Amino acid sequence: GLSVNQAARGKSFDESEPYGDTNKNSNRANSVAKIKVVVRKRPLNKKEMAKKEEDIITIEPNSNALTVQETKLKVDLTEYVEKHEFVFDAVLGERVSNDEVYAE
Repeated sequence: GLSVNQAARGKSFDESEPYGDTNKNSNRANSVAKIKVVVRKRPLNKKEMAKKEEDIITIEPNSNALTVQETKLKVDLTEYVEKHEFVFDAVLGERVSNDEVYAE
């Protein structure tokens, strides 16, 4: 079957299919304020740059998803990259100002 990420990819939480019978709560749900989750990628800090750490976050242009590329070790100590995708209502780059974040 589909994973949760595959089922909701490209949609905000509010656009996902409802779970269970929500008809009895629909009036209440419509009157409750919606929560919007917006994330902003931060640049590497001086300490991270001094340690030559890598930027492991990728944001696709015009997308509401980001990918974390986590380097891991196999049992035989060979490295591999495990990718994790996260979907939000909005994903902003590291050059975006605070005003632009709150405008979202």
